[in-house]
Amino acid sequence: MVSRRVLNSLQQGGATLIEFMVASVIGLMAIGIIGSVFVTSQSSAAARGKELLLLQQVYGTLQYLKQDIQRAGYAGDSRSPLRLQDSDDLVYISADAKTLAYAYLDDRQPPEQIRNVSLSWVSGELKVCDRPSSMVTKTVSAATSGCSAIFEPQQIMVTKFHVQQVSLASSGVSSAYLTISMAAALVGDPSVSHALAINIKQRNWQ
Repeated sequence: MVSRRVLNSLQQGGATLIEFMVASVIGLMAIGIIGSVFVTSQSSAAARGKELLLLQQVYGTLQYLKQDIQRAGYAGDSRSPLRLQDSDDLVYISADAKTLAYAYLDDRQPPEQIRNVSLSWVSGELKVCDRPSSMVTKTVSAATSGCSAIFEPQQIMVTKFHVQQVSLASSGVSSAYLTISMAAALVGDPSVSHALAINIKQRNWQ
């Protein structure tokens, strides 16, 4: 499971989404252990344990994504926020609402890099593409470079991923309010599933 201690450690160390995925393996291992240890005498306890661990995986992922997405557009001391080359918004959302992409300057530790990040729901997998670069890329490039599944495909399948954006405007500048809805289930036991949604207010105005 992705514990609060692990999440705090990742945040303080300037972790990337890829590093967060490595931490989530702990939770996947725990799901497997519970499923095998209690399979005979403690079936109800095992089922409950798997539900809680899946919930922690989904919740922990959404919380970390929220923190990373709130960095979208950050450009350090520059007055102009960063956006992907072919996007009018700081957070690009595809027409089918299954992909989002953004860029920001990562200056939490040297050397400074621009992170071109994309999240896509494809064939039951939630894939993150995190491409450090010296420049902002296009949305297509952000969505096809350095990609990995957030969850182990043989353990967890994502059954829903939807992004909704509402534009906000004030005094000549604009921002956005995003809602990400996600549902996931255990591959070995699809009856164990959880659906959650999270609201994100864009921090950097455009």
